[in-house]
Amino acid sequence: MNKAKFYSIYIPALEKALLNDNNREAFYVAPPEDYISNDLISDIDNYLETCNDSFLTRVAYYFDAVSHGFPDINGLNIDTYKKDLLLKINEIKKEIL
Repeated sequence: MNKAKFYSIYIPALEKALLNDNNREAFYVAPPEDYISNDLISDIDNYLETCNDSFLTRVAYYFDAVSHGFPDINGLNIDTYKKDLLLKINEIKKEIL
């Protein structure tokens, strides 16, 4: 799967996950992968395991921090961190999608 195909699937799922990130069950907040159809999740998981993308690492840090109720990530307020992710999503949409 190439980067454009990956992001065409992943970005809408990420946006849904960010909209619902306040729905926490115990220490679980649904990540973007939970919003991807079962027939595509294997390809998405393979891409995530093999790519070296700092944005995707930042997304993982965010959902981990939110699920544990952390107020910040590496000293950056969680809300500011989320705003930065949303800005990057818009950049990706313009650049790749």
